[in-house]
Amino acid sequence: MKKFAFNPLTRIVIVCSMLIALFPDVYSQSEKAPEKNLDMSVMINQAGYLPDAPKYCVVKESSVRDFEVLNVVSGETVFKGTLTPAGNDLGNYMTGVFTSVKQPGTYFIRSGKGRSFPFRISRQVYDEPEQLILSYFSKQRCGNSTTGYLSPCHLDDGVRLDNKKHQDVSGGWHDASDVRKWVDATIFAMVGMLRMTETIGDRYNDRVTEELLWGNRYFLNMQEPEGYVMSHVGGDVFKHADSNRWTDTEIGTDDDRIIQTKPAENVTQYMFVAVEAEMSRFMKKDPAYSRKCLDASVNCFDWCVKTVKEYTATAYGSAVIAGIELYKATGDTKYRDFVFAMADKMLLLQVTNQAEPLSGFFKASEKGDGFCQEIYVGDLTLIGLCKLIETFPQHTGNEKYVEAVKRYCYQYVRFISDKNAFALVPYGVYPDRQGGDRKIGKYWYRYYMNPDQEWWVGINSNIAGKAIGLSAASRILNDPALAVIAQRQLDWILGANPFGVSTMMGVGYSHPDIIPLAFVNKGEFRPATPHIPGAVLNGIGGDRNDMPDLFPGSWQTCEYWTPMICYTLWLMAELSAN
Repeated sequence: MKKFAFNPLTRIVIVCSMLIALFPDVYSQSEKAPEKNLDMSVMINQAGYLPDAPKYCVVKESSVRDFEVLNVVSGETVFKGTLTPAGNDLGNYMTGVFTSVKQPGTYFIRSGKGRSFPFRISRQVYDEPEQLILSYFSKQRCGNSTTGYLSPCHLDDGVRLDNKKHQDVSGGWHDASDVRKWVDATIFAMVGMLRMTETIGDRYNDRVTEELLWGNRYFLNMQEPEGYVMSHVGGDVFKHADSNRWTDTEIGTDDDRIIQTKPAENVTQYMFVAVEAEMSRFMKKDPAYSRKCLDASVNCFDWCVKTVKEYTATAYGSAVIAGIELYKATGDTKYRDFVFAMADKMLLLQVTNQAEPLSGFFKASEKGDGFCQEIYVGDLTLIGLCKLIETFPQHTGNEKYVEAVKRYCYQYVRFISDKNAFALVPYGVYPDRQGGDRKIGKYWYRYYMNPDQEWWVGINSNIAGKAIGLSAASRILNDPALAVIAQRQLDWILGANPFGVSTMMGVGYSHPDIIPLAFVNKGEFRPATPHIPGAVLNGIGGDRNDMPDLFPGSWQTCEYWTPMICYTLWLMAELSAN
């Protein structure tokens, strides 16, 4: 056998390694390298808080039970609190409440070795995010704008599918991390900006006016003489992404994009009615334009009343909102009567089984046994009911609408949101078993869309839409607890979630890996949509067992989408005014 001879230095290294292996604690004190990383395990709203807002932090369950809020500049501890265990649907976490910290300033939270990112408390805390969203839309402009990220583009939009003739539907905004212009989705950009302006006043009036006028040219041009609004240009016509492309911008060449001339969804028609009625009031300083918007609204409303025969619960909610806006614009009582007729039909879809602990949610429609589950249109049932109550506070019979709001908030939304540490509201209720086996009484529920579906996305629009309704309901029912749930949905979007990421680009400090644009656009178009501050991603999704999953870099969770941006903007304004 061959013998190995070690030199003296090698022998010393071997002996030391053996001693460290045998007695690790003895040598760890002097030899262990300093920790390089900070433990950023305290989850908060990374944008910050309004002074009077509810303020919560969330941390993973541990033996540590105390936390403190410190001023970043002075290092002074301004508040000490205790973490308490919370519902464990989404994992084992503890929550801390520091609502009493109201003094404007910049702070961070420390709990044991964990800490949070710095955050501001200020009355202007949402000014920058709101302005970023306005800037986002200016960069997503399609056409010959001076602000679009690849302007001029799509000046040749588009060619009608029905008669193959050119019709000018240029302008508007690209919808997401692509160059499609779905009316169903992009109409919500108008909704968000109009609701923000009506809620908090004309803080950004000139910028908002310019953006609304830019977008509305597209929507008005997509309206047919019969009154309805067409579906899209640049979307999917014969196969996936067949019009999702850049063009040479010259009318009449082979790359002109197709206009899908069929009517957009019923909810979209009513949201168009609402938008144009509200635009008619917003643009009173320009009587001719105001009249044009009002005529468009009435024309579409008349088409809806004549044509739409089957309604979902969400369509009823959008019809209520449309009628309210037309009543405000005209004062005509026929629109008020329409509002109550639609609301009464919607109430017939509410589940009010007193024998079940979970109730108050809505059936999807008169047909079938499925329940209302919406993602990109927010929660127009609750928003519509609250808007009705606040618009007509003295109406005889309002009690039934208030009771419907109570059932929805207390026996459905709050009942489920109490079961997790983030106060996350549910995505939907089901009559049969779902992944995760979350069940109350005879119903199953989920927080996220099931990823086994052919199409699914994250939940930002759903939770922001429900939060807008909850914020209004807190006023109607004089219940601050509902405002807390509303605030915590925005907190989730902006960082108080299991991954500690803000899903609004340019706001906060930690963000998910967004959709790899070159990958999603493979075979579709170049150059890819750039990274745009102010974009709100689709949001965190869930796995088959309904546990949170970020799916980093996927289009389902990490792509921009207009509805998510609209509802986040609207929610920030709603919370600022509440």
